[in-house]
Amino acid sequence: MKTYHMYHTESISAESKLKEAEKQEEKQIGRDPVFNIQMEEKHQRRRSVKKIEKMKEK
Repeated sequence: MKTYHMYHTESISAESKLKEAEKQEEKQIGRDPVFNIQMEEKHQRRRSVKKIEKMKEK
């Protein structure tokens, strides 16, 4: 059975891999900086939602 710490570590790892993949895609396509800012805001919202859900569980 996995512990919270293990799930949390996997989540952080997955987020960093996603960010790295987005950076690589951005380099290949050459996207504008406005899109990058929107993606960062989207990630921040996701993190906030996850934190709220975890607080509700406790």
